[in-house]
Amino acid sequence: MLNNEETDLFDKDRNLNVITEPTQVSERIRVAMIEHNGTPIELMEFKKGYRVNS
Repeated sequence: MLNNEETDLFDKDRNLNVITEPTQVSERIRVAMIEHNGTPIELMEFKKGYRVNS
């Protein structure tokens, strides 16, 4: 679900199988690990206005 509205990926109502709880790794980034169909997936949430330099 990608849109212009702000969405909390780590909302408790999503009933995700959480492997590691959301962790604030920097001022603008939160990460967590979930399991989906038996596969571990890393979720990364970036605060609005953040750009990754390549």
